[in-house]
Amino acid sequence: MKKTLTLLRHGEAAMGQGIRNDYHRALTPDGIVQLTRLKNLLVSSGVFFDFTLYSPAKRTTQTMELLAEDVALGEKSADRSIYEASLGNLLQAVHRISDSYHDVLVIGHNPGISHLQGYLSGDSSILFVPGMLVRLSLEVDSWEMVSSSTAHVLEVIQ
Repeated sequence: MKKTLTLLRHGEAAMGQGIRNDYHRALTPDGIVQLTRLKNLLVSSGVFFDFTLYSPAKRTTQTMELLAEDVALGEKSADRSIYEASLGNLLQAVHRISDSYHDVLVIGHNPGISHLQGYLSGDSSILFVPGMLVRLSLEVDSWEMVSSSTAHVLEVIQ
């Protein structure tokens, strides 16, 4: 059965004051405007998700909350392993998703989110900027089957 995985990099965030404060960086006003446009586009396109997995960092949580105002995000789960995640950690997080979900949104950070998209689609030319979204189609029955070059890019929104 076909599954759809949508990857989203959080919106533009305030500059950090050293690595200790990175986790607590908030969205900027421009980031909020950017995500509001994305939210409106998703609503007008009728996009919905039955599961949303996101990093609990402040900027990704704010991204999720802003989208959740009008976009059906389904069950939501914060996963600390997505924060500053490597490709391997992100892939493990995808593999843990219940097979009962078919349309999944993952909200994360760079460079991991870009690496995951490149690994899954075989197209590493796409580099996520803040607020960028890529929808992928997967011809797999189980999230555990997701691996290298198992996805096709459906759309890129930035």
